[in-house]
Amino acid sequence: MMAEPVDVAKSADGRVTLAQVQWGYQADINLCYLILDDAAVDVLRANPPQDAPMWSRHEVNDAAAERCSRHHGFGAEPVDVAKTADGLVTLAQVRWGYRADINLCYLLLNDMALETLRAAAQPPTAAERCSRHHGFGAEPVDVAKTADGLVTLAQVRWGYMADVEVCYLVLDDAAVEVLRANPPQGAPMWSSHEVDDAAEARCSRHHGFGAEPVDVAKTADGLVTLAQVRWGYRADINLCYLLLNDMALEVLRMPQRPPRLIILRESHGCGMRVDSTIACWGDNRAGQASAPSGRFVRFYSGGDSSLGPGYWCGLRTDRAAVCWGDNRAEQASPPEGQFSRLYLRDDFACGLRTDQTLACWGRQQPTEWNPINGQFTYVSVADTRICGLRADRAISCWGDIASPPEGQFTQLYLRDNFACGLRTDQAVACWGDIASPPEGQFTQLYLRDNFACGLRTDQAVACWGDNSHGQT
Repeated sequence: MMAEPVDVAKSADGRVTLAQVQWGYQADINLCYLILDDAAVDVLRANPPQDAPMWSRHEVNDAAAERCSRHHGFGAEPVDVAKTADGLVTLAQVRWGYRADINLCYLLLNDMALETLRAAAQPPTAAERCSRHHGFGAEPVDVAKTADGLVTLAQVRWGYMADVEVCYLVLDDAAVEVLRANPPQGAPMWSSHEVDDAAEARCSRHHGFGAEPVDVAKTADGLVTLAQVRWGYRADINLCYLLLNDMALEVLRMPQRPPRLIILRESHGCGMRVDSTIACWGDNRAGQASAPSGRFVRFYSGGDSSLGPGYWCGLRTDRAAVCWGDNRAEQASPPEGQFSRLYLRDDFACGLRTDQTLACWGRQQPTEWNPINGQFTYVSVADTRICGLRADRAISCWGDIASPPEGQFTQLYLRDNFACGLRTDQAVACWGDIASPPEGQFTQLYLRDNFACGLRTDQAVACWGDNSHGQT
């Protein structure tokens, strides 16, 4: 009996083992004894059960103890399995239970010790809970790779909503940010060649999940699905796997502009080291080459070199903003809070907070220039104007610029004297000092000071605006 450790305590839902017993042996007196696992003993010693008998009446089953002790040769009385470090006080015992329907003897831990272990137990992670239930996903699962298959572009992992006891899949943060910045457009989520109904039926039956495509990435407001996964199946190795829809995969495979690791100014520069700290060098008359210590996820450069020494701001790993350098207009004095992105101009700066509100600091502006309230998914900042793409996909602008057109947009671009946006139907709208854009559907826009170009859905290029040098 008991060649392997035996479970004697589980979480209230029966899914997680909290304690096991196993045999110990004292050779000098030829004695076998039961002992609780070290982790459970540590918990009980740190939180010794108090003020109750070891066993209450409802826990005692004399018939079970008699039957099972006769069969196994031990346990006619409760057995100590955990004591205080000095060995003087018993912290836990086990005794026999019996299930007549399957003729099974089993060991159970006394209630007081069980309650202590359950109170101290950490709840299982979403990955532990959901992978146990669905049979996959204990580790993040690759769902998108480069065309050569060598580099993973996106993974899904389990999330869990405890209030409704629902497991769900979510795409990794980096991939979601790419998709939100470049939302897939102009096609159904799945084309016919991607759909394998037999794979879905087989794999969803096996894993209890995914009979229909599963949303794994949405816009920040949660209203629009950006990516889905569904089951695929390889019969040759009897393997179910998850795959990302083609539109999202194409976006992730597009070359992405990496964070700038080195930025050079007129007389100094800064760079991010491989350990995520920042080093600066060169002219330090305003402290612009004295980067603060700590680890960062990104850094930015601001200020016109012809007007002053310039300044820098960085986002720490906890998403706090910190700035250094020229602070004559308080442009290097950011407010507290967590930010997802910063925007630096000559003598003022703005930051998009993680709650999608906008904060600006530095040079004082007319009241009408101050950021308006609301949540934004993207912001573009020029010297005297700001435009933002709201969570509802409308655009708001303030400062020295014409009012934007109504409607819903997926992309926003701002220059000093005009702005353009890509509507949800992929048409282009521009406002300010710029010629009207051509009709048609576009996937990307490119703006310069006095003209703009766009990439059409058929890969053709169209330009508009100033043509004094043949640029349109």
